[in-house]
Amino acid sequence: MGCIQLGMAGESQGMECERMIRWLATAALVAACGDVPMVGPDDGMDEGEEDFSGDADSIGVDASTPDSPSPVPDAMSDGPITGGTLQLNDVSIVLPLPTTLAERNVGMLTASSAGLRGALLPRATYDAIDSEFSLSGVTEYADLRVVALRIDPCFAQLTPALDGSGCEAQLRLVLQAIPGAPGGSSETYSAIDSGIHTFYRLTRAELYELKDAIVALRLASSTGEALGPLAPHPIVVRQGLDGAFSTGLRALVLRVAGGANLTRVAAMKEGPTGWEFSMFDIARAEPAQISLRTIATLPAGTTSQEGAPLVINPLGVEFRPAPTGPDTFNRLADSSIADGLDPEARRAEFDALMRVENPHASTPDSAACANCHFTMLVKKRIAEPRFGLFDSSSPDAYVPPADVVAPADLQATLSNDPFDFNVHAFSYNGNLLAIAQRTVNESAAVLAYFAAASAP
Repeated sequence: MGCIQLGMAGESQGMECERMIRWLATAALVAACGDVPMVGPDDGMDEGEEDFSGDADSIGVDASTPDSPSPVPDAMSDGPITGGTLQLNDVSIVLPLPTTLAERNVGMLTASSAGLRGALLPRATYDAIDSEFSLSGVTEYADLRVVALRIDPCFAQLTPALDGSGCEAQLRLVLQAIPGAPGGSSETYSAIDSGIHTFYRLTRAELYELKDAIVALRLASSTGEALGPLAPHPIVVRQGLDGAFSTGLRALVLRVAGGANLTRVAAMKEGPTGWEFSMFDIARAEPAQISLRTIATLPAGTTSQEGAPLVINPLGVEFRPAPTGPDTFNRLADSSIADGLDPEARRAEFDALMRVENPHASTPDSAACANCHFTMLVKKRIAEPRFGLFDSSSPDAYVPPADVVAPADLQATLSNDPFDFNVHAFSYNGNLLAIAQRTVNESAAVLAYFAAASAP
């Protein structure tokens, strides 16, 4: 495919064309050959091998500053939102669950899938986290598959600098255990009700090139139509996990992510009384050097938190330990307690929930894990049906620029069945997908950032 077909033309864009060709070369080869080079779980780097933890040049990406604009159109104007515009499903991608054993085994990245920067989640790192958080028996290493990915140009910043100063650019992956046999009568494989969220530090140039390459893959696999709200990626749904888009996407991930630039892991699992959460800073992935991270708004040194359902319907949830501070909604989370609050107190707690969902009011480093994961359940099962408290009624609700994302696309995903208890933010409980409003809002904020910021 030529550069003009990807929206690039003219001598001044030669450098950009060259960069994009390098990025897409792997994807094209993969699509033709049907495989991605991977390192197995026991095939770590030998002593003396090069550590690819350096800059963009170490993975063959040209990190030089281009003189021409980005080759792929961003949401940079006041015109209508079209398929050529950067979209929610470009910056946050959730994959459909596999429907065949071949899709599960070949069409999805595993924890041990590896490119130039090593395994995505080295076995040594998993084992170190397991020793602290007891993942094995719930989330087995061999069953882990990447079900979602997100890009973020400026992680955990309420007002990110448009020139990138002080920003940490990231690729984030969500891995879930998908056992090797379909569950029940469904032909679709099911994910275990747990998850591992991995964070990889990128240079700003790497992130922009990754973003552009994802859009180029989409345009090469479609007629340029708008994809709408976040959902299992429509092109992957149409082509399958072994199709050209998914195959190219796997290759792009393996070019930039691995143990060498893994900086953080967040883990969630279903426990005997509720859902448990913990976070780990990764100083080194292999041999593993990890440290438990204190959870925001909890007492100093608290490194795990539980969200415990006391009653399913009507919902009653208890956070253990309970967070403190102005952005907490502990009483609203238990319908029996919320019933006894006066309207002003209920509204104050609802506004706090809205701030947790608002990426310009809170960050992953300022909100407690369980509270963030339970916002959707509390809102949809308590605040809205019992008290008529909706996003539109809160001054703290996130509202993105109208020319960046269509209001109709700001849709979250949660089952309407009050007994479907899903606390995932961008992943699956069994075969039920949950996409939290916080995830939607963060994705819209990323679009707004790309629209306003200048490329490196």
